[in-house]
Amino acid sequence: LKSGSGLKDPRAELRAVRAATEQLTYSDSSDCEGAKFLTASKLIRLKDGSRVPVLLSMDNAHDQALLSAYLRSTLIALPLLLVFIGLTAWGAVQRGLAPLREFRKVAAMVSTQDLDHRLSVVNMPQELSELAQGINFMLHRLDAGVQQLSQFSDDLAHELRTPINNLMGKAQVTLSRERTSEEYQAVLVSCTEELERVARIVSDMLFLAQVSHPSALAPFEAVALEAEAAKVA
Repeated sequence: LKSGSGLKDPRAELRAVRAATEQLTYSDSSDCEGAKFLTASKLIRLKDGSRVPVLLSMDNAHDQALLSAYLRSTLIALPLLLVFIGLTAWGAVQRGLAPLREFRKVAAMVSTQDLDHRLSVVNMPQELSELAQGINFMLHRLDAGVQQLSQFSDDLAHELRTPINNLMGKAQVTLSRERTSEEYQAVLVSCTEELERVARIVSDMLFLAQVSHPSALAPFEAVALEAEAAKVA
């Protein structure tokens, strides 16, 4: 049995007949003109005990042409596919890095004079959204701390300015003309009172600095309430 139009070499069929066995076998062959075909051979035993080889040959030139066309199409499409995959991966990476670029942009704008910037968590992955919320909370605490420090500095400047101005004024008035020893002594007593006021302010500053530290431990000591009440009265 033959299928196709390229089977013109009987020697290939003879070789298939000689190689035929009782098991179905397949072989690829080509004739003198280069036509390729697939041959299936098997020995069939008849009722009288004789064996007859049966061959089925099929021209597979069309299959080879189809495979060649597939190969050419693959070689042409593969570079285009690689370019498409590369562009798609680049776009995905850029979309994934967009929140990090936003982090960098906000971090570049943050300063002690400008702590109002916050990260937007809209359309952000959950993992990065949690990180953005943590950074926003950190910026909020920094803003509150800087504002508190600024207010404390203003209050401290006002508290120190009054005794310092008093000291300077008394010193300038005293030095404006000759004074007696009693007058100098009175000025020194007044200056000492102002300096004691400054010392109390500095002590309060140190106390606030200590208690505001997380690891600060306030010392405990026994206090006589009667004596303290007598001091206040």
